[in-house]
Amino acid sequence: MAANMESLIKTSALQYLFVKPFMAVSRRIWWRAPETMRRSRFFLEYGRLIHRFVRMRADINPNYFTCFMRNRPQYELIRDLAAGDSFPVPLRMAVVGCSKGAEVFSLKFLLQQAGLAIHVTGIDISDGVLRTCREGRFPKDNDAIGELTPAEREALLEDDGDCWRVRDELRAGINWLNYDIRNTGLREKIGVQHVLVANNVLIHMPDEQAAECLRNLAGTIAAGGYLCISGIKLEIRARVARELNLQPVTRDIRLIHHAFPRRLKQWPWKYYGLEPYDPGHPDHDYRYATVFRVPPRPAPDGPTPPAD
Repeated sequence: MAANMESLIKTSALQYLFVKPFMAVSRRIWWRAPETMRRSRFFLEYGRLIHRFVRMRADINPNYFTCFMRNRPQYELIRDLAAGDSFPVPLRMAVVGCSKGAEVFSLKFLLQQAGLAIHVTGIDISDGVLRTCREGRFPKDNDAIGELTPAEREALLEDDGDCWRVRDELRAGINWLNYDIRNTGLREKIGVQHVLVANNVLIHMPDEQAAECLRNLAGTIAAGGYLCISGIKLEIRARVARELNLQPVTRDIRLIHHAFPRRLKQWPWKYYGLEPYDPGHPDHDYRYATVFRVPPRPAPDGPTPPAD
């Protein structure tokens, strides 16, 4: 029903008669309203309606900007969960949509600091981006390292003239995979994972395609493992997580949500905007959690392939 309604709204007649006037009027109302009013329950629901129309009409255009420790509370939660469980050695972790590699390097650094032996696979659709990952070089004139402490920068990077270069020991042993996660067969390609991270990837897909990709990603994770998924339409994440009986991890849920200030500011007017945190939402845990535990499955997982 929702898909049929969206197809109908996208027709040129309804765009002209309803959607365009609604969005023009809404933009004036939204930006003239005081900030305190925009935080009200009414404006939150109003913003969700606006964002739905924005998503319907958006020209999806993903970018490859990335930075180290982009969501520190989320990464530290992953570290603590991985360190607190009795996973086989080495821990197998995949990072989907790894962009230029800063998220992969950040997570590997934190998990190794926790004393974990880890096998990491970084996955991206762009082979050119993966070449950048392998080089591990980040220009000094962008914001890639802005979230690092001085001690972390010293441990992670070395000065390479006009760039920072990820230290050899951190780049070593990472498997970089050029793969389109919209294809089936990811589990066969990378093997069973104990942790899978997919941040700011599925938001750039149509709704049902994002939902199907999320199901496929969850299918690569061992029973008792963890799926970390942000940057997806919140309704889709909640629906699929319930469908798969994923268990939301609620520690630091507010901190993790607020670690995306740019996306929060761009809601509801950008398709990738992130709605304000709503502690009173009736589906709070599933809607706002970004880390989920995969429950035991009826059949045991297949053998984990050897590390590359």
